[in-house]
Amino acid sequence: MAEIRRHPWLAAVLSLFVGPIGQVYGGAAARAVRLWLIGTVLTVTAFVGAVLLPASRLPCLLLLAFGIGIPIFFATDAFCTVRQRRTMEQKSYQRWWVYCISVVLFASGYLTMALFVRSFIAEAFVVPSRGMRDTLQPGDKVLVDKTYYNFHSVTRGDVAVFFTDGKGSPTWVQRVVAIPGDRIEIREETVYLNGEQLDEPYARFRGPRPPNAEFIRLEEMTVPEGQVFMLGDDRRMSKDSRIIGPIDLENLIGRPKFIYWSVERHFPDPTTIEYYTVGETRWDRIGIPVQR
Repeated sequence: MAEIRRHPWLAAVLSLFVGPIGQVYGGAAARAVRLWLIGTVLTVTAFVGAVLLPASRLPCLLLLAFGIGIPIFFATDAFCTVRQRRTMEQKSYQRWWVYCISVVLFASGYLTMALFVRSFIAEAFVVPSRGMRDTLQPGDKVLVDKTYYNFHSVTRGDVAVFFTDGKGSPTWVQRVVAIPGDRIEIREETVYLNGEQLDEPYARFRGPRPPNAEFIRLEEMTVPEGQVFMLGDDRRMSKDSRIIGPIDLENLIGRPKFIYWSVERHFPDPTTIEYYTVGETRWDRIGIPVQR
């Protein structure tokens, strides 16, 4: 084979953006595979750690560290690998089409990993509306722990992400106010649970009272088995179980763990959330735990 010259900075750029392709470019294909496997295991471990650790800024920092650190490590390793031997004998796999195939294979592996994490461990969710202020603001991006309800029973006060009517239906985030068997009643916007007024320090009542009677009053009802009663924290802005009824437990997706990113959303038309403008990044909200 003829000798070829490799460029360290090109190897670094390749590994920074498309996985350890820079190592393949530098003639270290076996090392590239090992690094990819290590990076995949570390990434999955980081997500597992993020949902298992107590709610704080630490899980968010953990994911951020792995998300930034792994590509930088790949790039640095590729740079050093190629710099040590810039001129080398060309190997059979050092061809442009092999690089293209490697990109597809690595990308497919990353996609499989992402689907696994999203399906069984954690999922990103963007808060679309104002119904959970002040706990959650529209534009908050939260990491949802999808393992939680596999090991814990639902409890009053949980903030939960759920399907409104089975898989494929709209996904909302609200607070569990009543669990199966609870008697719930709403009088003049005040919630009574099992005959006693519910202490709700998180509840907000912004703006004028809505004309809809169901927002203000609810005749006493018993939450059926296998269902929970959900309410938004910003009561006059929330469409919740007062309108759509209790939610099946099987429709609970998980509990939002922390806010990993937040961008302002402004709604020119207060009657709809379909149209909005994007404002500034809310740096002070990043890492805030949701369950408090």
